[in-house]
Amino acid sequence: MRMHHELYDILGVEVDCDQTEIKKAYRRCAKQCHPDRNPGVDPDLFKKVSHAYEILSDPQKREKYDKYGEQGLHGTNNNMFTQDEQQPYDDLFSAFFGSSFDDFGEKTQNLKGENIRHVLPVSLEDLYLGKVINLSIERTVLVDRKKKGRKCLECDGKGFVTTNRYIGFGISQRWKSKCKNCSGHGQLFRTKKERKVLQVNIERGMEDKEEIRFEGMADETSPFIKPGDLIVVLEQKQHSYFSRVKNNLYIELSISLSEAIGGFELPVETLDKRILLIRNDQGTVIHPNMRKRIVNEGMPIRDKPTERGDLVVRFTVVFPPDHSISEEACARLRVLLPGIPRSSQVRVDSDRVVQVAICKELSSRQEDFANSEQPTFSRKTQKTEDSFCVIL
Repeated sequence: MRMHHELYDILGVEVDCDQTEIKKAYRRCAKQCHPDRNPGVDPDLFKKVSHAYEILSDPQKREKYDKYGEQGLHGTNNNMFTQDEQQPYDDLFSAFFGSSFDDFGEKTQNLKGENIRHVLPVSLEDLYLGKVINLSIERTVLVDRKKKGRKCLECDGKGFVTTNRYIGFGISQRWKSKCKNCSGHGQLFRTKKERKVLQVNIERGMEDKEEIRFEGMADETSPFIKPGDLIVVLEQKQHSYFSRVKNNLYIELSISLSEAIGGFELPVETLDKRILLIRNDQGTVIHPNMRKRIVNEGMPIRDKPTERGDLVVRFTVVFPPDHSISEEACARLRVLLPGIPRSSQVRVDSDRVVQVAICKELSSRQEDFANSEQPTFSRKTQKTEDSFCVIL
């Protein structure tokens, strides 16, 4: 008796295999050629695999096939498939593997559209105090989610497009990919523009570039695809005198030389309109570029309503202009201000002394060039960051 082996070859099994081997072979082949799992695979290959399993897994059909071939199965021809024949094999696949498609990706109903990002400028005061902003958006929505759409002309209603790719040496490959015009559904649906107002809740202490997500508020393109999310990205606007690094605020204040030596009181308006009176007592010298820290006067900390970061103040000491101090005042300053001890090892002999004058100030470019060539000196540095006394 002649044994027909074409369906066995499709599954890659021997003609004398048992049902367990047939099931394992179908599972393996179905994973490799299911069109939902592998968009580039020819859908007819999955139909052939499913058709072979449908016959060989039924003992009666298998016996008829072994004796008479497919002609004995009511004249069935496994080489001819139409688009309408896809559904029974999809049902067979779902019954064999389960309806969740866990190993093969999401179902069509679980597909999600693209997200939309919207940049929302906010002030530093908004991030400090918190605020609710009404954001007006315009999105695309479906006119009727239940109404059947029209055929997509890009893919002729198939949901995929076929392209030829040249591999080389006179060989080309036919490649199938999902149609971008209809998102692989073969249909286009009527849409309209809809304006909607969303309430964006900016919480105290939120940061620059932080995202607020509105689920399902992106454009609707198909009833088979869940709309994506609208992602609002906060963009902090530059403040006139405060800057921020995480939970700390930074400010730069200019003081005179007399204030750096003799003390000062400076008012600073906070982001919540309070007045901080920053005081430095007489006798405590402020050096140029010294930084002072004011504890608990920075940004609010998320999820900790009673805690805040720190305010860091950097001081710029403004020296008096040239020739603005009289000789008499300079003489008094020499008496009042302590001098720097000089080394006694160097003797200044009159016959070796050459007097030089300080030239004009370097430009920024010349100063950068000079700094790049100067050696690094090892010296002890004092701690220049401390806490202030703050009077409210």
